[in-house]
Amino acid sequence: MEANDNTQIANVSLCVEILRGRNYPQSDDDPCACSTYVRAKLYDNIMRELIGAPFETPLQEGSNAPFYNTSACFEVPTNMETVVLVVQVVESSRRQEPYVMFHGSYRMVAVKPGKSDGIVFLIQTDPIEHPEKAEAEVNQARCEGLPCPTLSIRYQIKRQGASQIKEEDNSDVFLSSAPVLDGSCQIVPKNSQYVWFNIASDRQWNATFSNALVAAWRRHSIPSDGTTSGHDSPTKPSASGKSKEITKREPLLPLNINTVADVVFTQWNCCRLHQVLSWLRLSGEAYIQRQKMCKFSKEDVLNFRRERKKQIYLLQDMAISSLLSVGESKLRDTIEHLWVYYITGVSNDISSGTVLPYETRKRMKEAKFEYVDKLVIQSEFLNFLIPSLSREQCDRLVAADLDAAAKESESHDVLDKYSSVQSGSLHTSTNEIRFTAALLECVGAMLDTLTETEISQALVLFKPCVVAAHQRMKTVVRDKLRVNAVPEHERFTYRIGSGIKFAHLDRLGRRKKEINLR
Repeated sequence: MEANDNTQIANVSLCVEILRGRNYPQSDDDPCACSTYVRAKLYDNIMRELIGAPFETPLQEGSNAPFYNTSACFEVPTNMETVVLVVQVVESSRRQEPYVMFHGSYRMVAVKPGKSDGIVFLIQTDPIEHPEKAEAEVNQARCEGLPCPTLSIRYQIKRQGASQIKEEDNSDVFLSSAPVLDGSCQIVPKNSQYVWFNIASDRQWNATFSNALVAAWRRHSIPSDGTTSGHDSPTKPSASGKSKEITKREPLLPLNINTVADVVFTQWNCCRLHQVLSWLRLSGEAYIQRQKMCKFSKEDVLNFRRERKKQIYLLQDMAISSLLSVGESKLRDTIEHLWVYYITGVSNDISSGTVLPYETRKRMKEAKFEYVDKLVIQSEFLNFLIPSLSREQCDRLVAADLDAAAKESESHDVLDKYSSVQSGSLHTSTNEIRFTAALLECVGAMLDTLTETEISQALVLFKPCVVAAHQRMKTVVRDKLRVNAVPEHERFTYRIGSGIKFAHLDRLGRRKKEINLR
């Protein structure tokens, strides 16, 4: 599926059937066979995110090769190509309490529709807690070739047609659980390209990248033969006055793609901010690695956005934690410097210990960070990355993201984690926390690592966005005051010719003073 394809992504339905277990253990001193049931869960490809609800088979008593014959269906997210079925065989007769006798996992590719059979090797190691050890145990069982406990399954993948789907193409990915910084998160990923640094600090690289991106999509918009047939061309009159069709094949001119903004709307088909940031980051990394910039499908962008959204949550958590921490922190000083400038326009060095004037501190205390502030800051950030986008276009892209996020059932917001946190003696206001979250929501989509050093450096380089947002908010406030201003002739309700007249009073009801001219 190409980037300019308007077809919708199909829904994926996965039906799993637990069939039969084999080679369950039987000891000489225990003549009774096993009484077991299977508990199954479906995870994503890294076995971190649970998909759907777990299900269990009925209890099969007295059998070391039981028939379970139980099925369950799952709705797999459209941006997941691989899922993992994790099973537990629970035994209930050999001990007083049921216990997990075997673990197992089976990886399934949810791309191609159809029905398939599979064998799950049952082992003693939990693949969720120890994935490497579990994989080694399964490989050993396969290499030995000896009879071992197994579980046979059958699964069927159904993809609903695009005409039957009622889904918004521009919707953001959904996080089923709040991300946690654990061993699966790479603090400094390999092959990090740092596209944001090149865009923010190297004008020559930025210009070269923009020209290459426009040229690539201009070539991509031309068909492979590069010509048009005669019946699509207009007719020209002949010398005798009669119209004559052109039979000669003429070259096809490319679409009107002259700037990155044209690529955003005509080729990427972006309607929201997160789409633009994902496409820009992917294209920048492909350009640095000298790869094709037009190869990404809509599924690639969704998968990339899912990983970036988890990273954004962790970066926001890291930045807000630095605001509430005690001790020296370069990240906290950088955020507070930007916050002071955004509210007051004063470029204050927090680390120097300079005390702000009383009026400035009063403005900081009374400042509020609302919807329009978030819209302006993120709009200026987008305009900084892509100057060919007008401010009106940036406003529409950001507003679409904010309005849709308010309607979507996204329950994992980093602000909810700190809604009841008291900052104590640090005097970190709730509005400053909102400012930090809004800033990292867009800046974090372009960062590569999970380090305070990169966040601080990025915020310093993107300070012009905060400066432009401050200047724009001053204009917004000034225009708002101008609109709310009452004209001079409407300040007084008195009209000549109506009501009782008091010639000795002025318009304010005060007695007129007589002026005696000498």
